[in-house]
Amino acid sequence: PPWFLRPTRATRAATTTRRRKPKTVWLFVPAPLSVENVDMSQQINKPKHYTTAYDTQSLVVRRGHEFMVRVTFNRELVQQDDFQLEFLIGSNPSANKGSLVVVTFGSRRGGPWAGRIVEMQGGSVLLSVTPSATAIVGKYRTYVAISVGSGMQRTKRNAATDLYMLFNAWCPQDPVFLPDESERMEYVLNDTGVIYQGSMGAIVTRSWGYGQFEYGILDACIYILDSSRMPIYNRGNIIKVVRKGSAMINSQDDNGVLVGNWSNDYSMGVAPTAWTGSVTILQQYANTGVPVCYAQCWVYAGVFCTFLRCLGIPTRVITNFSSAHDNTGNLKTDLIFKMDGTPDRRATRDSIWNYHCWNECWMVRPDLPAGYGGWQVVDSTPQETSDGHFRCGPAPVAAIKEGNLCHPFDCGFVFAEVNSDVVFLKKDRYGTMEVFKVDKTHVGQGLFTKALGSDQYMNVTHTYKHPEGSEADSRTMTRAEEYGCDRDHSDIPDGELSADITSEPVTHLSAICSCLATFHSYQPTYQPTYQPTYLPSYLPSYLPTYLPTYLPTYLPIDLPTYLPSYLPSYLPPYRPSYLPTYLPTYLPTYLPTYLPTFQPTYLPTYLPTYLPTYLPTYLPTFLPTFLPTYLPTYLPSYLPTYLPTYLPIYLPTYLSTYLPTYLPTYLPTFLPTYLCSGVLALRRRYFP
Repeated sequence: PPWFLRPTRATRAATTTRRRKPKTVWLFVPAPLSVENVDMSQQINKPKHYTTAYDTQSLVVRRGHEFMVRVTFNRELVQQDDFQLEFLIGSNPSANKGSLVVVTFGSRRGGPWAGRIVEMQGGSVLLSVTPSATAIVGKYRTYVAISVGSGMQRTKRNAATDLYMLFNAWCPQDPVFLPDESERMEYVLNDTGVIYQGSMGAIVTRSWGYGQFEYGILDACIYILDSSRMPIYNRGNIIKVVRKGSAMINSQDDNGVLVGNWSNDYSMGVAPTAWTGSVTILQQYANTGVPVCYAQCWVYAGVFCTFLRCLGIPTRVITNFSSAHDNTGNLKTDLIFKMDGTPDRRATRDSIWNYHCWNECWMVRPDLPAGYGGWQVVDSTPQETSDGHFRCGPAPVAAIKEGNLCHPFDCGFVFAEVNSDVVFLKKDRYGTMEVFKVDKTHVGQGLFTKALGSDQYMNVTHTYKHPEGSEADSRTMTRAEEYGCDRDHSDIPDGELSADITSEPVTHLSAICSCLATFHSYQPTYQPTYQPTYLPSYLPSYLPTYLPTYLPTYLPIDLPTYLPSYLPSYLPPYRPSYLPTYLPTYLPTYLPTYLPTFQPTYLPTYLPTYLPTYLPTYLPTFLPTFLPTYLPTYLPSYLPTYLPTYLPIYLPTYLSTYLPTYLPTYLPTFLPTYLCSGVLALRRRYFP
């Protein structure tokens, strides 16, 4: 500055005196908080959630139960730090839809899931997270978000931190809660089982591998829900998940998992009888997105059971023997026949399966009055539509038993499956149909499932229906009619009645004459009419193919009805072809039951023809089994007739072979029996 603006020496001294040295203040500013690692603590969580068996790299937990997450930060937490865990599911997560869940660990308010800090060791923090008991089921993505300035900084996507959320049968607040531990072990955690087939008189078992813990199955089940385009926010609702699964296991109208086939032509896929488990089916569907060929009711039930158990829903397979399929929504299964007695397949819409398999799953029904929770019928076999899709259920078993068919879902259809009346109608030439027979007890003869902890069956018929003819059963049927399910009340004409009267001869006038009257009632049926028409055409073609498969199932049912009528006509042509094949297999099983009935009729006809051919082969096998049973009955009748004929032929061959073997065994048994019986009979008759 110019000289006249420069301060003087005195001014500079005064200014220097007034200045003070500034005081230094040290402030501690922590480094920005960041996440170094997120550990889902699988070793701690899986045993507590019963999910150790799942073959997956990600954590699997059940909703409503606490699980742990360990987060490692770059430094120790201070009071000013603010962070949260975020769990996202679906492509467009939203907090108000429940698909974006925020878990906080301080005083700040978070989402519906609870969180707390369990322990801190330096920068390592162990966090506890408790999902709500109604959380969405599926695969979640996990993030840690840290408060930075006016926003939140989220960690990068890491597949190792994904977790699967399942339904929880161990949580009392979950709608699928099952109180009994042994039932949870069987209906949630058991990955193998038994499905019952056949008929009520001849139940057979089929082993089935559910495999809900196998690699890729959990992802396949989630893929099924994704393929159905089910909204993410509905996947926590047990009723909606079960109904969607019931529709998606079949491919009838939504490109689902399995294609049904009842035509006996499986050339374009795998025969239903060839499947032994669900794993291959679900893996193939998840990998290709193409429905798998082929299935019938037990395959649908087995795969659906895998789907539900994999998601944590208690499920079991039920077999209903003599199951009705009623297309008209009433309690009448109409079987229509033509004038000649042959079935009118074009006019008949209803049908009866010798058995049908469906599923039961356990859940609370908050949409229904109290008392209708528990086991619910669900069926994925495509039979009838429900709300526009081929599916069935959940229908409360308790409502079915009491006939309360007004409750959702599909109670009327399931009720008809176990209670329908079988109505036989004959159509005349004018198209008028007349009822000629009604069977009210044929349908729903028995319902069975696998017992807890064993492969034995458990009869659950009493959970579906009251005893036939009881007062409770009558009340149930009346109540069902009040809800619109019509029953048959036709007047059936009385059948013809005949009697055979026989009497014993008397030796003198003062003797007492004993008479025996046997009454026979005749009810017109369709079997004698259509069988003679079809048997000559189909027996030569189909018997060699179908007998090995169906004989064990149908013999107990059909033998008593058809053998007396058709064996004399058809047995002579087929005997030489089938005897060598079927005798070794079926005779030991069925002869003890049916031989006493048919021997008097068929022995005189077939013995002279077939004994010389088949006795040398089968006698050594069956003699030890049947001689003790049949010799006392048939020897007195047939020996006088056949002994003179066969003794010269068989004595040289069999006496030397069988007498040394069988006489020591059977002679002591039969001689006292026959001698005593014969002497007593002669004494009563000739020495009264």
